[in-house]
Amino acid sequence: MSQRRFYGIIIILLGGLFLISALSPEIDAGELIGRYWPLIIIAVGLSNIIGANGFRLSGLIITVVGIIFLLDTMDLAILPFDAWEIIIPLIIIVIGLWLIFPKSRGKVNSKDYIKQAVAFSGAEIACDSTNYKGADLFAAFGGIDLDLRLAQIEENQPAHIDVFVAFGGIDIIVPKDWKVTITGIPLFGGWGNKTLKKTTETKAELNVNAFVMFGGLDVKHQEDD
Repeated sequence: MSQRRFYGIIIILLGGLFLISALSPEIDAGELIGRYWPLIIIAVGLSNIIGANGFRLSGLIITVVGIIFLLDTMDLAILPFDAWEIIIPLIIIVIGLWLIFPKSRGKVNSKDYIKQAVAFSGAEIACDSTNYKGADLFAAFGGIDLDLRLAQIEENQPAHIDVFVAFGGIDIIVPKDWKVTITGIPLFGGWGNKTLKKTTETKAELNVNAFVMFGGLDVKHQEDD
């Protein structure tokens, strides 16, 4: 099962729980989620561990954090500290270190169509396909950097990228001779098309369909400093 489908199932289950609660007052969805919400974090961590992308270290960390929160919400007097007092400062420190130290590039991907999903983690992809078709990108509480500067699109065959962002961000870097069009739905989020409005005479076109919620999407020609 793909990570995108996995997260979709989680969202459907949460919606179903709230629906059942609305139809059956004896079931309090808020109370159940308030007690068992760390199971979602644990599931995400396990998904990263066993997933095809192999984010095993980050998955292990996420799983451990979820277990700590679960013990806290279950009022199990095992931990000598409040989970929030420890986890929040650690998250802030990790974010700071992630911003300070440069990110290493992964291997170049030559696939014509790329599928990538991340949650509470990040991914960097460089593509050099000579017949690029598009991508399916999903980022929840994480980020994806997709570098397409070495990729090529066949004339009169536009490439299509589907983007879903929730509490995260996606950056797409494209060649300067590509014509880029972005459409979709921004919900407490937004996107930016920072590509040249007037391109050289070329048939290369990239269409991006985006759903952005509490996050951001940028399509541009070069990396930020």
